[in-house]
Amino acid sequence: MSDVRVKFNLANERDGLEDEDVFLPPAPLLAGAHVSGLQSYHDLYRSSINNADEFWRTVTSELHFEQGTSKGLEYNFDAKAGSVYCKFMDGATTNISYNCLERNIRRGFGDKIAYIF
Repeated sequence: MSDVRVKFNLANERDGLEDEDVFLPPAPLLAGAHVSGLQSYHDLYRSSINNADEFWRTVTSELHFEQGTSKGLEYNFDAKAGSVYCKFMDGATTNISYNCLERNIRRGFGDKIAYIF
C-alpha cells in the first residue's frame, strides 16, 4: 500500500496535475482497459454528465437484464413541483451475480480469475 496521494479536480481536468505525479498502470493492462488514461477518464466523466441518458444506455447495453426498460434517470428535486424522487431504470430487473460470473463464463472467460480476496 502506498501513501502517495494523487488528486485531480473533475471540474477542471488540468487543475493541480502539473504539481502531482501521475501513476499509470503497466502498458499491457492499459492496452485492454476501457479507460486508457486520465484524458479518457475525463471524456467519459463529461459524457456521463452532459449526455447522461446516452451514457447509461451504453453502459447498460453491456449487461444482461431479465426485464429491460426504456427509462433512464428520472427525478424531481423540486418539492414545489410534486414529490421529490429519483428513479434509475425504473422497472428493469437484473441479476448482478449473473452479470459478474455467468455472463463472463459464456463470453469465454470461464478459466480466468473472477475475484481475489
